[in-house]
Amino acid sequence: MAGQDDMPDRASVEALLQGEADINDAYVDIRPAHSGVESTNLAAMVQRMYGRWAEQRGFDVDIVERRTAQTAGIEHAVLLIKGHNAYGWLKTDSGWHGMLRVSPFDTRGMRETSGALVHVYPQLADDGAVALAEADCRVEDCPATEAGRRRGAADEAGIRIIHGPTGLAGTCNVGATRDEKIAHARTMLRSRLYELDLKAREPERAPAHAGGFGVVRRYVPDKDIVRDTRTGHLSRAPLDVLDGNIDAFLEAATRFYSGGRP
Repeated sequence: MAGQDDMPDRASVEALLQGEADINDAYVDIRPAHSGVESTNLAAMVQRMYGRWAEQRGFDVDIVERRTAQTAGIEHAVLLIKGHNAYGWLKTDSGWHGMLRVSPFDTRGMRETSGALVHVYPQLADDGAVALAEADCRVEDCPATEAGRRRGAADEAGIRIIHGPTGLAGTCNVGATRDEKIAHARTMLRSRLYELDLKAREPERAPAHAGGFGVVRRYVPDKDIVRDTRTGHLSRAPLDVLDGNIDAFLEAATRFYSGGRP
């Protein structure tokens, strides 16, 4: 098992990122795994964690989609993280992230389990590389959430483009105009179709559960534990991890899926 809070050897990890899309920017799609305020709050914490990780590396972060939950947290968010090997570093984090803690939202002081679902996929650098027939696509308007309307956040209204043959969708609720939202949703959809093709062509480079919902990490702040369920990597500093210090986890997972020891 990897040591606690090891600092990753970035150069040796970068050498393992040899997939076709590893160098690309990355979309990080985050949503609650369950109903209830604990899960919507955890989803917001996970969104902040990836944003902080990107900032610490000097990467740019665009919020493409963010829908606030009624009580606390988010119903859905999509970040576009722009930086060298962003997808290569983050792709192993696709899956279920769970937290067990005494809920600050529960007046009984009960420990609760919550979850957030994360899907990391590469941004397609060239839209023309993936054909998208207009006849295969359906454009839908998405109204702002109740929480957004209550805050007067009319800009939370968004666009969803659904690809009929696959059921995949691209969404966007950030942009000055409807046409801008449509353009970004279309880029997201092309990126998802690219990921689908990439997995078929490079199955050996796709981590288990990539784009799925296998268990990635469990966060137990009350016990000062964060554990990767796949590699066994352990941190005793959950607040640091949630503040974006996840390099050691990403290193261990990259080595694990590359056939090396975590």
